[in-house]
Amino acid sequence: MKLAWIGISLWVLLALWGLWAVKHTSSFPKIEPQPLIKINGSTLYGYDKDKLMLSMTFESIEAPFSTYNFVAKGGTNGILYDNDKKPFITQLTANDILIRFLSQDITISGHVKGEIPSSRGLSFQARNLTFFGRTKEAVIQNGLDVFKKEFTLSTNKKTAINFNRKELVIDGESTIHTTTFNITAKHFKTDMEKDVSELSNTIRFIKKGFPNLMSKDSREKLWLNQTFSLTCDHLTYQNSTQNMVAKASGNLHLSGNNSDLYANEGLYYPNQKLFHFKGPVKLHTQHLYWMFSKTFQSPKQSEIQLALHTPTDIQCNELIFDRTNKILMLKGNVKISQKNMTLTCNDIRYDDEKKEIHFNGQVRLERKDKGKLQCEQAVFNVQNETITVEKNITTEFRLKLQQK
Repeated sequence: MKLAWIGISLWVLLALWGLWAVKHTSSFPKIEPQPLIKINGSTLYGYDKDKLMLSMTFESIEAPFSTYNFVAKGGTNGILYDNDKKPFITQLTANDILIRFLSQDITISGHVKGEIPSSRGLSFQARNLTFFGRTKEAVIQNGLDVFKKEFTLSTNKKTAINFNRKELVIDGESTIHTTTFNITAKHFKTDMEKDVSELSNTIRFIKKGFPNLMSKDSREKLWLNQTFSLTCDHLTYQNSTQNMVAKASGNLHLSGNNSDLYANEGLYYPNQKLFHFKGPVKLHTQHLYWMFSKTFQSPKQSEIQLALHTPTDIQCNELIFDRTNKILMLKGNVKISQKNMTLTCNDIRYDDEKKEIHFNGQVRLERKDKGKLQCEQAVFNVQNETITVEKNITTEFRLKLQQK
């Protein structure tokens, strides 16, 4: 009888537990499927759930039963995939590969090489690379060299490659080398899909000269044969076909050809060959010969010769240089200062094709010990060395009397 009661009690308890379990099944933790490793001949495939993470051909593979790690040697033709199951890194080769089964990490070391097809022909080499399957991020710790047709990038700092956002980020000094310039920066980020690069924190840009440049324009030879340096806080470069633009901002300083230019922001449009600096803009130059062609580098008038030889300070809100149309524009609160001369106006436009310099809006020219000129508009003809003034003209002359 006691055994019967015990049996009935156990049956009731089991029934109650069953009802409770059915009711609370949703609160039990779900068992996620583990990543899988499949080996087909000499090729290894790594999966995260149903998504392929890695495929690679190896010379040898070891899979000890005591651990959940796979050790492979001599990897070639490797591919790392993004969340969309698209190849993100291809042609991956390495000496040694360690795959951690449970943590979904892959450490690749020893002469690591690969290509990133989404970045239009970018390849790289590194000492080691760790791929984190859960976050879809690759980290390179000890040195990276990136190669593309237009440039080479080198760094010995930590580099992170995010597969989801298609970004490459370097925290630490890196250098970009091209045939025409070098750039160093302490932070570098590039969107490999949009082909937009950002550099920040102590940027230095050095443009190399072209010693064998063939050009009819003496000024272009002078400028492009020089070595220039640019420093700024932030630099972005968008390399899309329709809107190719480089933008420098924050404490911008451009130095070269005996000149120094300071601005808040600078834009360069390679397709249009257009420079646009925003201010306040300050330009200090040792001479003004770089502005004019050879035909005007030996003016007839001695005062003009002196002005071209004299160190000059220029201030304005914006400076625009259109190389294609050979036009230089100074806009907003323009002030040009020399030792014995000061000129102010609203804006200046130098049209090299017409050989004319136009001064517009509240033009005021003051020459020490020689007088003043005020007007609304003035045009200086470079070829004839003449000036024409219009509207609201006021002049003051200072005469020296000779005593007999």
